Amino acid sequence: MLLDLVVAASIVALGVMMMMVNIILAFSVSMCATLLAAYFTPRSLPAIIIFSLLFQNTFVAFTAGYIEDTAQFDMMRALNFIIIMTAFGYCVISVLAQPRDYTTEVHRILNATWLVVAVIVAYFVVGLAVGNGKDAVIYLRNFITPIACLYVAIVCSFRFRLALLPTVVVCTFLIVIYGYCELIFQLKFLSLFNGDTYISLRMQDDIMSGLYAKQLDETGYVLRGIEDFMTVPLFNITGAGEDAIRVFRLSGPNFHPISFGYALSILNAWLLANRIRWVPVFAVPVMLFAGSKGALVLFALFVVAQLVVRIIRPKSLLIPFAGLLVIYVALTTVFGIRSQDYHVLGLMSGLREFVANPIGHGLGSGGVVSVQGSAVDWQLAQATGATSVPVESTIGVMLYQVGFGAFFVIGAVLALGLWCWRTYLETRLEIYLFGFVALWVITANAAFQEEAYFAPLALGSCMLLVGVGLGSKMRDAI
Repeated sequence: MLLDLVVAASIVALGVMMMMVNIILAFSVSMCATLLAAYFTPRSLPAIIIFSLLFQNTFVAFTAGYIEDTAQFDMMRALNFIIIMTAFGYCVISVLAQPRDYTTEVHRILNATWLVVAVIVAYFVVGLAVGNGKDAVIYLRNFITPIACLYVAIVCSFRFRLALLPTVVVCTFLIVIYGYCELIFQLKFLSLFNGDTYISLRMQDDIMSGLYAKQLDETGYVLRGIEDFMTVPLFNITGAGEDAIRVFRLSGPNFHPISFGYALSILNAWLLANRIRWVPVFAVPVMLFAGSKGALVLFALFVVAQLVVRIIRPKSLLIPFAGLLVIYVALTTVFGIRSQDYHVLGLMSGLREFVANPIGHGLGSGGVVSVQGSAVDWQLAQATGATSVPVESTIGVMLYQVGFGAFFVIGAVLALGLWCWRTYLETRLEIYLFGFVALWVITANAAFQEEAYFAPLALGSCMLLVGVGLGSKMRDAI
């Protein structure tokens, strides 16, 4: 465990420091360092990925005072993707070089991931062809990251008996402590390591695009500084009035509230599945103030599932659970339409555009981080019942970008969850119950959150943990 954490911290720190010298040098050093780790300690790759996803941006914050512009800032935050793709490439080459070291079942699952990749790459080419460029690359990263995490986890856990639990306990405990510090001391805590400067850099693109000037013209809202940026209604509910409870929203060591919420929810649920209870109990207040509703639903439903399977025969619970998720999505949609919630407005746009063009528009078309998404007129969207292009909804954005291909991607995630459910019925090991609940709930949340599939700490971290269980099961079956 200690070696894994030291190696991971060294790779991340080295890449961030080299970014101060040269971007190409930083990417090259990160790739070489990850390859060295993969060669000498390949069993550490899942731990390195988890650590980089959780803590990379804290390392970036330490150097925030030396960052020259937002372009350099964005490049620095892409380092963990370089780490993940290098680990992915190493695992792909190891499978191709020694195919007989892997069973037919392993090859079948790994080959299935390539089918999903093929669909994504095809639509990436379409995105480039229609001129989306940078946005297409961003969404290629969003789609590929969970697949790469799954692939690395399966290969490593099949080849080696991983001891990932201690690493996850330490990492989860650290982010919970971070959350409490942020909750209690707020900007005073963040200023200790330039976290406030990091947030200011995050705000720059919105400021330069005129977002806050537009808000001032439309609503009279004046953004006075970072504290206003970080203060939101509890659970960030759309349409909350002046009487709503307002809190300093925790963003965690990765500086993204929803990603932080998912990291807390997924890691703590996985710890519960491994019978580690003290960390999840300690983490509950931090989860609440992170304010990610979808992540809280995931954690709550897993806790409920743990209790229910002790009372009712698990074999009879699949259809009721699926029905519960359908009701959850339906009620959230109805409530969102009535409250003009921007997540549901984005979903409605995706459904409308899919009917108009079921083939899809290519990666980078629509989505909240795209050029089109940043230009959405929210007042017009609330008046018409849908945004001009799909945003804030994974399913809406996927239907718009990859058309029918969205069903292929979503179906693959649900099928993996179903495999976890069947394995749970066979083994009664709760790590597989976790995989089933987490993957299916994340897919339900994908109707209302782009982050559900596209934030690496959401589906990406879940795929990594599920992949470890999947690979371990196939290794033990030999």
